Amino acid sequence: MAHGRRPTQMNHLVTRLVERGQVEPILAALLAGLTVTLNLALGKPWQGAAIDVLACAAAALTPRWPRIAGTVLGAIVASYVFIPESWATLGEYALIIPIIGTGMSGRSRTRAVMSVAYFLVLAANIWRDTPADVSPIPGVIAWAVLIAAFWFIGSAFAAMIEASHAAQRAELLRQRQALARGIHDTVARSLTRVTMAAERSRLRGVATETDLATISEAAARSADELRWLMALLEEDTETLTVTTNDPLDRTLNEARQDLERHGFGVTLSVTGSLSALTSGQSELLGSVTGEAVANIIKHGQPDTACALLVEIGDELAELVFVNQIRTGESPHQEISLGLESVRQRLGEQGGELYQEGSPPQWITRVRLPIGTPVQAPGQVA
Repeated sequence: MAHGRRPTQMNHLVTRLVERGQVEPILAALLAGLTVTLNLALGKPWQGAAIDVLACAAAALTPRWPRIAGTVLGAIVASYVFIPESWATLGEYALIIPIIGTGMSGRSRTRAVMSVAYFLVLAANIWRDTPADVSPIPGVIAWAVLIAAFWFIGSAFAAMIEASHAAQRAELLRQRQALARGIHDTVARSLTRVTMAAERSRLRGVATETDLATISEAAARSADELRWLMALLEEDTETLTVTTNDPLDRTLNEARQDLERHGFGVTLSVTGSLSALTSGQSELLGSVTGEAVANIIKHGQPDTACALLVEIGDELAELVFVNQIRTGESPHQEISLGLESVRQRLGEQGGELYQEGSPPQWITRVRLPIGTPVQAPGQVA
């Protein structure tokens, strides 16, 4: 898997720039810098550079306000028809920037409108700048070819970005399936305990308290594990929409980014509303998440799957962290000092934390009551 991830780093960079609307500002800044540099080097009037910088500024704003900024950009370049010929301008090339950006981001309709409108503006400028004894047609054709070339460049990048997204979705699915297989084995072991306890009771002719406790515990455990399995198989579990700025919200998103930086394939699933937690509960579960993720990074096998599963019910909040153990490490890890500290804090609130695992999988599970507040010993209601 490691070899399959590294060659796509450039694709990831381009994808991030396009999704954040940063392609146009970067290109506009480069063009503005080139315009000012050439203007100073050639000693041309500063007014030409100023209007070019305005055109570049409008081009940089087209990702956020495509209609307004795009119209302003067209109007600025159209005004070049009226400026003196002694002014040197490169602002015409700013029209290419939103054509590239809209193409890369897949906004085909906006790109088509801009391409037609900007081509007419460029054709008018060419017609005005061409001497009377020279045909403007070659210049117009040159601009048409240039716009078409950048049209196809934008489409090629859009196809590359979509392919990158498809590859990420496929890799995430593979990671989920790997975790799901591990949890499936865990469910099988829990059900085996149920079967063995039931068989012992049948052979004895009577069910002991120990057997009943085993059956009850293992059956409840199996139900929990099946919920984890379903969470892993949900199609949209990789997306967490941050609606508040509480500690658990921030920690979950920072945890996903930190794990991805260390090469883990992350599945993040949140069931229920994080707003059901009090600020103290959110802070406590955020601390647990931070410590659990630090353990995954320290003891987990890089370039493998891991999962952060969060379920917020009416009376109980549950966090489950699943990862594969690093090669060569014992599956019977001692709980870290950090987790021991938060486990004590959980205990004060009636919560619990425990870890278990069998090669190559390790599970950290946290449960915290969030319904009726738990009173400290000796506290009067």
